[in-house]
Amino acid sequence: NSKTLQLANNSFDVSFQEIMATLSTGGTLVLIEEYLRLDMVALINFIKNQEVNRLFLPFVALQALAEAALSTGEFPQTLKEIMTAGEQLKITPQISTFFTKLSDCILYNQYGPTECHVVTELKLDGDPANWPTLPSIGKPISNTSILILNQKQEILEIGEIGELYISGECLAEGYLNNKQ
Repeated sequence: NSKTLQLANNSFDVSFQEIMATLSTGGTLVLIEEYLRLDMVALINFIKNQEVNRLFLPFVALQALAEAALSTGEFPQTLKEIMTAGEQLKITPQISTFFTKLSDCILYNQYGPTECHVVTELKLDGDPANWPTLPSIGKPISNTSILILNQKQEILEIGEIGELYISGECLAEGYLNNKQ
């Protein structure tokens, strides 16, 4: 009985995640009019009135939503999951307060380049006051491997700086050693 707001434009890869993650699990996809994507106060009220449970949005939109909630005092208690991706997540005072005021909402920080979509996820729950200011990108999702390699393509130790390598079922065709 979950309700997911389709906030992303249909031309953006996240719209596919919103649609498929909702419909493939028997949930309801809640469509919005274009003006709601830009009016965060109206969007907060819409989320509350439609009893939306799940949102997918980038950090900048999450920050704007948190600021709108704080300015109006409206905190949609039906929200249970918020996924953010597309840019680095920062736990600002507004976001921390927003999640403190929501009774039971989990924040997921997801990462993945367009070619792979989401490949890692970090679950942030519990007291938002204990969340790191700059959360990590988390751990690989199922059927995905993440490696940090040096210039010689050797695996680096934890904490060393290198290049992120992704493998698994999520990788698009046409990459290394693929002649297509």
